[in-house]
This record gives sequence, structure tokens and C-alpha cells, in this order.
Amino acid sequence: SDLNSVPTARTNLGLGTAALLDVGTSATNIVQLDALAKLPAVDGSQLTNISATDNTKLAILNNLSDLNNVATARTNLGLGTAAVLDTGTGANNIVQLDGTSKLPAVDGSQLTNVTGTDNTKLAILNNLSDLNSAPTARTNLGLGTAAVLDVGTSANNIVQLDGTGKLPAVDGSQLTNLPGGTSSALPIMVLKSNAADASFGPTVGSLIVPWNLETYKDTGFSHSNTTNTSRAIVDNDGTYLIQGRLRVFNSVNQRAQPIVNILKNGVLLQGALDSSYIRNASGASDYWTLNFTYEPIKLLANDYIEVELDLDIGSTSTFNSSVLKAAESSLSIINLQGTKGDTGAQGPGGTDSNAVHVNVANEIAQITAKSSPHDDDVLIIEDSQDSNNKKSITVGDLPNYRASSALTATTLTIDVGLYTQFSLRNISDATVTIDAPNDGGSALTPNHDAQKLTIRLRDNGTSRALVWNAIFRSIGVTIPTSTTALKTIYVGCIYNGAAAKWDVVAVAEES
Repeated sequence: SDLNSVPTARTNLGLGTAALLDVGTSATNIVQLDALAKLPAVDGSQLTNISATDNTKLAILNNLSDLNNVATARTNLGLGTAAVLDTGTGANNIVQLDGTSKLPAVDGSQLTNVTGTDNTKLAILNNLSDLNSAPTARTNLGLGTAAVLDVGTSANNIVQLDGTGKLPAVDGSQLTNLPGGTSSALPIMVLKSNAADASFGPTVGSLIVPWNLETYKDTGFSHSNTTNTSRAIVDNDGTYLIQGRLRVFNSVNQRAQPIVNILKNGVLLQGALDSSYIRNASGASDYWTLNFTYEPIKLLANDYIEVELDLDIGSTSTFNSSVLKAAESSLSIINLQGTKGDTGAQGPGGTDSNAVHVNVANEIAQITAKSSPHDDDVLIIEDSQDSNNKKSITVGDLPNYRASSALTATTLTIDVGLYTQFSLRNISDATVTIDAPNDGGSALTPNHDAQKLTIRLRDNGTSRALVWNAIFRSIGVTIPTSTTALKTIYVGCIYNGAAAKWDVVAVAEES
């Protein structure tokens, strides 16, 4: 310790700087090999140019990626399956308590044996039944009084529009200020004539009544006093009422029966309209008057209506013709203002409890039944050939016994989907071919088996040839091949579905 200079003494002893350091594995220590002549466990990360030559050892730089079996290594370390999971609140995460030692916000619906002890909170399982005040809660949510009502059509229900955006069938009798039609007069056209008396009957044919005077013609109607004067034309789609008065004089014949046909666009609308026949000739009762009203019908713009007069006579006298007293006759058409398929310009339907409503069950069954239907009874139908628009039809016009007629034809093709009787009333063609009947333009199918058809034929005073399609087959009778002058012939047929034939089973001729 009495050395004049310790560093000089170390130098004189040949000692280096290491002479001042301790051996060990701490900072600034000198590394001393262990008893096995190996380096102790010290950080060798700063060593360079070292090559691992012992493949039985893990390389430091590989961060355990060179483990032979990772799963076995975890087991040897005593780690469980949670060691490979992440903490978080997602699927398969380990739940870690938050900074306040509470569970984070996770779904606890599968927990069992959990008892809620915080009465300041709502229990999930109670579904809000433990609210302190349900009305206050609704107010806080901004809900109105409707929130506690049900939708439906019963008392106190909320009305919900149906799948088509329409109101359901509910009582609207208390509604006010509904838009409705006015009570203005209905448009009308009244036609008359100052033409000379015109004849009609078997010897001269039927008469399409001419009209050359317009008593009234409101907007919505068209008519000419010079061209096609017989035509009363409507300008708009709508529902129309047809009325008229016809006066007929008969100076020669007895028991003459005038017949009135209403034509739409030249086609017969229905069977003939008539009243009592003219019983006497040249007497006080030799005038015949018919005041008629045809049921309301739907017409399209530019449809026209005509009136046809003909004569149906008895069998005991010779008949020539009758005379229309044109100046004493008239035709009127009233526009009821409803358009095709709607409820009319007077506004929607009312609250009639006896009405038939859409999609309301068991209404018809509760209506008073009629045990003996009459031909004039009216039914409501949905027309399958016109987009199922609602229309009316009389019982007498149902297919089971519906008739139509024409004056003459070179070829007669009867639509048995519409008519069960068809008449040619005044045949003037030399030959009439009775073609195969059809059903709405389609050939008959076995579904029409046993359907009946009556054909009535009468010439205009000259015998006419009759040619029958091969579908008509005689059964015990002779099918007529010609008419007898001014004699009516009836031919009765039944459709045989198995044979695909119209079997002619009855033929009768006026005596």
C-alpha cells in the first residue's frame, strides 16, 4: 500500500487492465469458464461470425422456431390450452378482467346459477317486466299512444293497409268529407223519326229502325240524321241504360207477333223483346206498342246501338208484313256515368251491410234464398273473358237455355259456350252450311258430353238447301237437307263425347 505508484507497479508486474476486474456474469465482469470448460450463461447476442454447429441445440436467433415439437415443449413447460389463446371479447378469446377488476361487456346468456343482486339494473331474463314504470319508459322512447294498440279490424284496433295497399273491410259510416259525385243530370240522347212508315216481316225481311230526329243529344253521344241513321253511338266507356217505344200497325194479319232485337255493333245482345201479339186486323186493337227498358250494360267508346224489328206469326193465316209507325216511336240512351270495371262517377260504394264485399267470407250464404228462380232474376258474375270484370246476367241467359238468332247465313257456326238454341229466322241464301259448333272458338272436348243444342230454321218463302257438317250424326231420324217454304224446322242434338259427334235425335217441322 506504500507503493509510490500502483498503476506503475502493475505495469512493472506485466498486468493488463483485466487485473482490475472480477470474474462473473454481471456487467463488466470477466467471463470465466465453468468446471466443464464451458462458457457460463451470458448474453451472447452481440457475438458475430459464430456458426451453430450443434444441431442438438436451439439457436438463440431462432426464438424457439427450431423446436422439434412445439406442443410437447408447451407441455414440458407446464402450459395449458389457454396458453395459445388471445385475450379479448371475440369468439374463442380468453376473458380478461378490465382495469376495475370487472368482466368486460360479453354475452352472458349461457351462464347458470347466476343471481342478480343489483336491484338498480334490469334483469335480462325479465324482458323489461321489472321496469319501474312502463308508461314512463314508453315516453322516454318517444312512443305515442298507438304503441300499445294492436292492428286489426276490431274495436280499438289500428287499421293496417292490406298487401295491395288498400284499406281492409271496415265500417266507414262515420267518415266525413269524402269526395263524392254531384247530383247533376245524367247525359242522355233521345232519337225519333219523321220518316215514312216502314214495313217489315217475312216477305220484306226485318227492319233496322232509322232515326232522323235528335230530340236530345248531350255531350258524350254521336248520331247522324243522314248517314247510318239507325246507329246511336256512345263516345266514352261507361254504363248505359237503353229505353224505347215502338208503335206497330197491322192492317191485314191476325195474331201477328212483332219481335224487337237490340243490337250492339250489329250483333244481337240477347233474345227478342216482345209483348202481346196483335190479335185482330183492321180494328181497334190492330196497333201494337212496346215500351221497353233494357238492363244496364257496359259499352266502350264508339260502340253503337240499333233496334231491329221482325215479325213472328201464327200458323193459321197468310202473313205478309207489318208497319212501323216511325213518328210514334223513339229510342233513348242514358249514360249512367260508370266506366268499365269501376264503381261509377258518383263515388265509391256506400256502407250497405247487404252488399257483397271483396274477400269477405260467408256473405252470400246468409242472403235470403229464392227457392224458385225466374228467368228475369239477375246474378252477379266475374267475366272470365273480360279480365274478370264484374257483370250482371239474367237466369234466363245462362248457358243451360240461352238463345240467339240471325236472319240468314251461308255458314252457321254456333258457339255452344254461349247458346243452347240458335235460329235462322228468314233464310235468303240458296244454301246454308251448318258447320261444326265450337265453344268460344275452340273445338268441343269430352267435358261437354251430353250438352244439348236446338237449331231452328225458317226460310223467307223459298225452299233453301241445308248442308250439315259430318259431326252431325242421325240417330233414328232423318236430318233435313232443305227447308219447306215458310215452315219452321226444329233439329234437336245431343253431344256424344265418346263418339265426338252431335247426335241428331229429334227433327220436327211445322205442319
